[in-house]
Amino acid sequence: KQEKLSDIENISNENINIYSDKKTVYTSVKNIPENDIKIEIFDMLGQKIIQRNIESNLTEISMENFATGNYLVKITNQTGLYEQKIFISE
Repeated sequence: KQEKLSDIENISNENINIYSDKKTVYTSVKNIPENDIKIEIFDMLGQKIIQRNIESNLTEISMENFATGNYLVKITNQTGLYEQKIFISE
């Protein structure tokens, strides 16, 4: 799911892959300059629980300390936003 922001273009979903395996979130970013790319993970109440800068094409984020359930992952840079829901399991 992508959400349009005023004055900001969306990041193409062809360049981003977000997936989870049990208690780990993986993000793969290609063809986007890595400077100033930020990952944020929110719970279903809208509270930000994790924020990180992307430092390589593949990023792993441990969700060991969080409950099983749905989460929202946002990837943003200076020109866009990409959002995707993920499911964290045992």
